[in-house]
Amino acid sequence: WAAAMGAGGQAPVLIDAKKGGGVAELKREILRAGAHVNARLKRRGINPRPVRAAVLGYPNVGKSALINRLVGRRKAKSENRPGVTRGFSWVRIDSQVQLLDSPGIIPAKQVSQRVAYRLAMCDDID
Repeated sequence: WAAAMGAGGQAPVLIDAKKGGGVAELKREILRAGAHVNARLKRRGINPRPVRAAVLGYPNVGKSALINRLVGRRKAKSENRPGVTRGFSWVRIDSQVQLLDSPGIIPAKQVSQRVAYRLAMCDDID
């Protein structure tokens, strides 16, 4: 999938949230992606604000663990079971970055009985 994203003009940042590999690069990319917003604010005479981004994905793939790795401590509740993150919450990474932690999302088109059964068997949904 990384090659497909790269071919589509989007360079993915590969990370290992458990060991911390690529996390610093991800933070740099978040700041780079939001730099144009703060540049526009500065031109208007408005003080820059933290870059805000959402962390979205399937259930139980490590969204909260990634946020905790970026913060450097356990700020978002994270366990090795689905359904721990129940609502959306903003987490301040530092003075420059805020991330929206979200519960797992399964696209409606992919929820057939067969797919739901497989996700349940993998303990990804209740």
